[in-house]
Order: sequence, then structure tokens, then C-alpha cells
Amino acid sequence: SFSTDNPNDHVGNMKACMSLLPNLAVLRLEGPDTAKFLQDKTTNDVAGLLPNSALYCAWLNPKGRYLYDSVMFRQDSDAEFMLVCEADTVPNLLRHIKITKFRMKVDVADISSDVEVWSVLSRDRGLLDGVVEANSELAATLDPRWPEGQPTPPLGAMLLRPKDNPPSISSDVAEVDSSLYQALRMVQGIPRDQVDILREQSFILEANFDWLQGVNFSKGCYLGQELTARSHHTGRIRKRLMPVLLGPMEEGTEQRPSAFDRVEVPANGALFPSYLDASSTLDLPGEGLDITADGKRVGKMFGSSFNVGIAQVRITESLKASEAGITLECGGCSVTPLVPQWWPEWPLTK
Repeated sequence: SFSTDNPNDHVGNMKACMSLLPNLAVLRLEGPDTAKFLQDKTTNDVAGLLPNSALYCAWLNPKGRYLYDSVMFRQDSDAEFMLVCEADTVPNLLRHIKITKFRMKVDVADISSDVEVWSVLSRDRGLLDGVVEANSELAATLDPRWPEGQPTPPLGAMLLRPKDNPPSISSDVAEVDSSLYQALRMVQGIPRDQVDILREQSFILEANFDWLQGVNFSKGCYLGQELTARSHHTGRIRKRLMPVLLGPMEEGTEQRPSAFDRVEVPANGALFPSYLDASSTLDLPGEGLDITADGKRVGKMFGSSFNVGIAQVRITESLKASEAGITLECGGCSVTPLVPQWWPEWPLTK
């Protein structure tokens, strides 16, 4: 809960917080063929995953289009894993696993009635390491959506906890509503399954899985590998998910970043950029609406909260429009694409 009448007074100085993530579910996979099954069906290198550690991965269809994503925890052996996924996708993911495992000895169960998912957000690596160590009885990890070169994961630590048993954390880490976690996720440009990346439609490289350590290009074959590998080695990724700042179409007096500026990293160690307005009453555009520049489609809006969101942006067209002084628009809002700090290059060469 906020300590002042104005949420921004609290959010602007927040350096650490924790949230229960009720939108996430936990599946347990176990059996002698579990590691091989996951290696064959997901985009990351399960064979290289050490005991009591985690990775980020996607599940694809045979044509290389996105189905689901997961944070995958390996337990002490290669016969037991836990998957964190969107709760709404559980019935379909369970069905997909049961259909594709054929005669492999893999048992799968939804254990979400006994286990819940928490996030601890901070830019303090020492704090995050301590949180993981103190909450590892079920599973805990630095969030594996962790781009190379970043000192801490953009989404802090992920903890699996027994139901109704909050994490053991120092008292100066406030518990906040999951809407703030979702806002930071959007500010960082990290997609949410079935909201920002769509089943049977999206390609994972357009959702930055290559930069979020969500795909391994050196592992052996997996379902949907061919198109993903070809796009990586020979293709140009013309559209990518990007964080966006939303605002009214009329010019305001407040300072705002310019289109394609880097996402702000607060100098005081705070989590949230100064332009996040946690008291915003902006009428947000709906998911799936086109983003236009002078009437021409240059992207598509996905999730949004407060005054931030995630959008699929056609890089070249949007950049040209912005350089020409044309405001991008969606659903009556101005749309300002921003470049995450963790993107390895800008401007893009691929």
C-alpha cells in the first residue's frame, strides 16, 4: 500500500519491493525422460541447466510460431522440473505436453494450489542474492530474463513459496500490488505471455528472446527450430517489442523523453523512471490496436498500465516518422517508443 495520498511520492523513491504474482501458475514435471522431453520441445538448453537453477524458454509450433513461455526450474536431479507460466495458459499447456510427450515417461501436474510465485524487485545485487538464499526451500532464482552485460536482472528475483507463506525478507522491502511489478516489466520491455506475445502468431525473436537469454542457438533440434535459427542467422528482425510511454495527444508542459531515447535508469538506485505516473488517469488504448504515424500503420499496441505499455514497433518506419517530427498515435494517445538499456545495440544492425 502507498504511504502518501500521491502514489508517485512513494513509487519515485522505491528501491526495493516484493509482489505476489497471482497471474502465474506452477507445473511440476517428473519422470526419467523429463530432461530429454524438455530439451526436445523448448528453445533453451535444458541439458546445460544446473541443479537448483532456472532458465527462460519458449514452446513453439512446428512452423516456429510462439505457443507459450516458461521460467523453468531444475530441481536436484534431471528427473524433476517446475515450470512457471501464465495461469490462463495452464489447460492448453498441459494438453500440449501430454500430446507431445508420446510414450516418454513424463508426469505433469498443476501444483498451483500449493505453490505461489513471488517477485522481489531491486537493483541491489547483494539484496537479491540474499533473498534467493533465504527463500530457496522450494525454489528461488535471480530472474533468468537477464540480458548479457546487465549488473542485475531487470525483474529481480523470482521465488516459489508454499501457499500463504510470504517470503522471508527484511522489513524495509515493502509488499506492493502486482500492478507495480507489471508496470516495471513494461518499462523494461519484457513481454507477458498471451498479452504481448500471442499464441500461433508471434515469432520469439520479435519478442527479444534472443536478448533475454530465452533461446539457445547452439543446442540440438527442438520443435520449431528451423525458422527461428534461419531468422537469427540470415534474417533482419524488422519488428520488435519495445516499451512505450503513453500520453495525451496535446502537448503538455512536463518533461518527457523523446522517441527512441534509452529507458531512464534513476541515479539514486530507484526502480522506476521519473516519467512513470502511478496516479495516471489516462484512457489507455486497447490491446491489439494499430499504432499509426500520419495515418500509416507502424506498429501494434499490446499491454499497458498507468502511462506505460509494450508495443510491437516497426523500427524503420517508426524511426523515420519520429525523425520527421510526426507523433505516433494509438487510441487517442501519443505513443513514444523507448529503447531498453539492455538492448545490445542501437541503432539496430539486424
